[in-house]
Amino acid sequence: MRMSLLGVLLALSGCLGTVDGDSFPEDSLYYPSVLLQKDNTLYVVNSNLDLRYQTGGISQIDLTSRKVSLTKFIPSLAGQAVANDDFSILITTSQQRNSLLDALSGNNLSLQYNAPYFVGALKGQTSGLLGYLNLPINEFWDNTRFSLVADQPEIQAFTYDKAAGIQITKNYQIATCFDKPAKSYRRIARLGGISIQPDNTYILAEFFIDDPSDNTKFSKRVFLIRTNPKDTLCDDKTTILDITKTEKAQAARALVVADSNTAYALLDEYPILVKIDLKAQNVTERVPTCKGPATLKLSPDALTLLVACPKTNELIAYNASDLGLFGRYMAEKTKSGPVDVLFDQTTPNRIFVSYQQDHAIGILKYENSAPHNRSLGTFEWLQLPR
Repeated sequence: MRMSLLGVLLALSGCLGTVDGDSFPEDSLYYPSVLLQKDNTLYVVNSNLDLRYQTGGISQIDLTSRKVSLTKFIPSLAGQAVANDDFSILITTSQQRNSLLDALSGNNLSLQYNAPYFVGALKGQTSGLLGYLNLPINEFWDNTRFSLVADQPEIQAFTYDKAAGIQITKNYQIATCFDKPAKSYRRIARLGGISIQPDNTYILAEFFIDDPSDNTKFSKRVFLIRTNPKDTLCDDKTTILDITKTEKAQAARALVVADSNTAYALLDEYPILVKIDLKAQNVTERVPTCKGPATLKLSPDALTLLVACPKTNELIAYNASDLGLFGRYMAEKTKSGPVDVLFDQTTPNRIFVSYQQDHAIGILKYENSAPHNRSLGTFEWLQLPR
C-alpha cells in the first residue's frame, strides 16, 4: 500500500483545498487500497487517489451476493486502517485536513500535523498509536533538539470512545529512544511500521545518520524498537535492534509481529524479507524479494507470508518458518500491481488483493499445508454487479 499512495499523499497532503467533483459512486470501487473483513462482509477503503470525486468511501461488500451493501463516505487519500472488536474502523487521511476518523460512526479528529499514515490498536482496547510520515529535512540535530521537524512528533497515542470521540493523549519522538549526540549532526527518523501487541509495542524505523567524524558522509540505518509507551516512548526496558548491522537493505517498508518470539520486516533499496528472533534480538533468516515491496501480511495460522509488489506487479508467497518461496503471481492485463492483501476469515486458503489502478479486487487460492503441498494460484476478479 505504501508505494502506491505515498508519493501522491505526501505531495498533496499539505496543499489540498476544497475538491470539486461528483459524489463518490456507491456501487463501485475507485482506487481501492486497504482491505478489512468482519464475518461475511468485506470492507474496501477507496482512496479516490486522483481526487475525481468529492470524497473517498468505504464499500461494504456482501461476499455471498458479491454486491456493495453500503458505502460510507470518508475523506480521500486514506492511509492505514484498523478495525476494533465493535468494528469501528479507524483511518488516517490527508485530504483537506489531516485527520484520524472512525469511518462508520463519523467521529473525526482534526490533527495538528501533516501526513498521518500509520495507525495501530489492539482489538478490544480503546487506545492506540498514530504514526506520521515525516520527510527527511536537511537540518542539524543536537543535544538541545529532539526532532528535525520542529516539535512535530513521529508518533501520537490516542484514546477512542464512541461518546467522547477520539483524543490525543501523548506525543512521542523517536529520537528520545537514543542517546543524545555529543555534537551537532543529522539524525532523521521515518517510520516503516507500528505493531501493538499485548505486552509490547514494536516500531520499525529508518534513519538518515551523519558520520559524526565527517558531516559530508551519511548512512541509512533500520532499527526495530521494542518498547511499552507510557509517559515516554522508551525507557530502560526498551530494546533496539540495529538491523543494518547484518543486512544491507536500508529502507523500512513493513512490519509484522507473529508473537513474542518472532517478527518479520520488509526492507527496501536492497529489497529483502527478514525473520527476526525477538528474544535473541537478531535476524535469523533473510531472502531477496521484489523491487519496491509495499505490503507484508501473515496468515492467521502464522504459516504463510505474502508480499505485495505494486512496481513489479507481483504477489509473492513465502513459508513463514524458513522464508522458503513457494508462489509468485502476476495478474494479467493490469495497470499496476497489488496494493493490499487480506487473508479471508471465513474461507480457508483464500485471499483478497486490492489492485488500486484497476479499481478492482482479486481473489486467489493458496495452499501451504506441507512441504510437498504448497502453491499460489487460481485467480479471479471479484465481480460487482451493477
